[in-house]
Amino acid sequence: MFLEKKPYQDDFPINIEIVKIEEYPIHYHQDIEFVFVLKGQIKLKNGYCRYLLREGDIFTNTGHEVHALYGADHDNIVAIISINNFFFTRYFPELHRACYRTYSKKNTARLSVLRKMLLNLLLVYLQKSFDYKQHCIDIALELIEYMNAYFNLFAFEDKVVVNFKSDDPVIIERIAHIINYLYENHSSKITLEEIAEMEHLSTFYISHLIREYIGMSFRELLCFARAEWSEIHLLGSEDKISTIAKTVGFSTTAYYEKYFKKWFGRTPQDHRKLYKPLILSHSRPQKTSWIPANQIITIVRLQLSTETAQENSLASVQTRIFHIFVSSDERSGQSLSPALELIVTPEDHRVLGPALFSTLAELPCSSITIKAQPDTDPGELRRLQTRLEEICRPQISCAPSPNQPIYAGCDSAAGLLWVFVQYLSINRTLPQLALRDQGDPDILLKGFRSLLTSSGLPKPIYYGCRFLSKLRGQLISQGKYYAVIRLAGSQAAYAVLAFNYSREIIWLNQRKNTFHETDQILKSFRDELNITFSLKLPPGKYLISSHTLDSRNNLFDLMAKLDFPDTFHTGDLTGLKAFTRPYTDTFPETVSDHLEICVSLKGASAQLTLIQPVISL
Repeated sequence: MFLEKKPYQDDFPINIEIVKIEEYPIHYHQDIEFVFVLKGQIKLKNGYCRYLLREGDIFTNTGHEVHALYGADHDNIVAIISINNFFFTRYFPELHRACYRTYSKKNTARLSVLRKMLLNLLLVYLQKSFDYKQHCIDIALELIEYMNAYFNLFAFEDKVVVNFKSDDPVIIERIAHIINYLYENHSSKITLEEIAEMEHLSTFYISHLIREYIGMSFRELLCFARAEWSEIHLLGSEDKISTIAKTVGFSTTAYYEKYFKKWFGRTPQDHRKLYKPLILSHSRPQKTSWIPANQIITIVRLQLSTETAQENSLASVQTRIFHIFVSSDERSGQSLSPALELIVTPEDHRVLGPALFSTLAELPCSSITIKAQPDTDPGELRRLQTRLEEICRPQISCAPSPNQPIYAGCDSAAGLLWVFVQYLSINRTLPQLALRDQGDPDILLKGFRSLLTSSGLPKPIYYGCRFLSKLRGQLISQGKYYAVIRLAGSQAAYAVLAFNYSREIIWLNQRKNTFHETDQILKSFRDELNITFSLKLPPGKYLISSHTLDSRNNLFDLMAKLDFPDTFHTGDLTGLKAFTRPYTDTFPETVSDHLEICVSLKGASAQLTLIQPVISL
C-alpha cells in the first residue's frame, strides 16, 4: 500500500475525501493530489520537507512524491482531491511531466483564485445536482489549465521547496524544460553541456539561470532529484543501498549517502530504519474520520463567500486568461483525423444542384448515407449514388425520414461549439448530422441537426465542421477551451483552435428550448476568454490566417433581430451567405524564435488560426 492507488468511478475521474486527519501514513501515488485545509491545521511531510498547513492552505503533489499527513489539532477538516492522470492526459498530454507546487509563505492573488476554484469544485461535488459529475470535470479542466499557467514549477527558499516566482514566460519555459529533463533522465549521466546544447545556450548562462531562479547549482539540482527519487526505492524495497544509488544515477554509494544526508538530514540506512515502519499498510492504515456533508457544505459556502465578497456572481462577467507555451519539438500526442457521418437526400441534390458535391468535398466526410423515400425514382437514386462515390462510398437507406428532434441551439453559434466539444473534449467522434434541413425553404430556422438550411445557407455548425476539417495532424496541447495541432505533412505548420462556451451553451443542442429562450441564453453568456499562445518555431517566414465566428455573424442572430418571423423569403442567397461567413484576417510574420498568437473571445464564439511556413522559391 506504499503505492496508494486511488479508486475512481468509471464515469468520474476525480476522487474526493473530506476528513478529519489523525494520521495518513507515508505513501506515494501516481496521480495529482490537492491537499486543501478547510479548518484547523495539519502537518505534512513531503520528501525531506516538513510543512505546517493552516486553514486555507493548499498543497499539491504530482505523483511519485513520498508524503504523509498528521493532525496538528483536533478540529482539522481537510479535502484531499485526486485527479486521474490517465483520464486527463487526453486533454493535457504533458500532464505526467507536471511539477506543481502551490506552497507559499505568503497569500497571493493567484492562490486566492486557486482556492476559489477548489471551493467551487467541492460545492458542486457535495451538492450533487443534475449532471454534477460533468460539471466537476469541467472545473478540473480549468483547474489544470490554471495550474499549468501559474504553479508548474518549483524553487528553493531556505531549503524549503516553494512555488516558482518569476513571471517571465521565456524563463519559465526554459526552467521547466530543465527540471522536466532532469527528472525524466535522473538515472542517466547528464551534463551541463548536454542541457546547454538542448536549450541552445552557453553553459555559463544555463548555470547562472539555474542558480538564480531555482536557488542552487546544476549539480546540486541533479543530485537533489536523484536523492528525492531514491526515497521510493528506499522505503518500498529491500534493495541494498549500493543498488539504489546506482539505480537513481549516483556514480558511487558514498556520493549518494553524502547528498541524501544533505537533504534528508540522515543517512539512507537511518532513514529506512526510521520511516519504513511508518508507511501506509494493512497494519498501519490511515486514521481519518468522516465529516457529515451538511457541515462541510456550510464551511465551503462560508469560505467561498469570503473569497468572492466583492463580486456579484449574478451580474459579473468571468474573464479567463491563459498563457500557453508550445514548442515545435513538443512530443506529439493523439493523432487527430476528424470524420463526419452525413445524411444526404435526393431532395438535397434537387435544391443544391452541383453545389452539393463541392460542399461535401470541403467537409471531413467518412461516410454518407442516402436517405430516400420508398417512391424515389431509381434512376435518380443511381445517378446520385454514382456522383457521391467520387467522394466516399455511400450507403442507401430507402425509408420515410423519421421525425427529427428540434433543438434551437443547433441553428445558432451553440451548434458550432457543440461539435468542438463532442470531438475534442468527449470522445473524438462527431455525431451523425444531416447535410440540409428538409422542407419549406422560407422557414429559415427549424432546429434540426443539419449543416445547411433548407435553402442551402450555411449554419454555424457547418463552419464548425469546416474548422475541424483543418485539424488533421498530431495534438500537442489541449485544454478545455483550446487545442494546438501540428498539421500533417509539416513539422512547422500548426492549427490553433480556441473556443469560448459554458455548459449551458452546449446543452442548447440537447434541450428543447424555444428560439427565444435560446437567444436569451446566448445573450446572457458574456464571459471573456483571453489566451496567448507562445509557439517556439524554427526561424523563418510564416503566413498567419485567423477565422472567427461568434453569436452575431450568423442567420440565427439575424432572425433574433427580426423577432423570429414564421417565414422569411430568402431570394438571392449571395448577400446572406456573405453574412454567415467567418471573419477572416491573413498576414505574414517573420519568426526568429517565438511566435505569439493572441486570441480574445467574448460570448459564445470560436477562432481558428492556421500557421504555415512560407516556402521560398
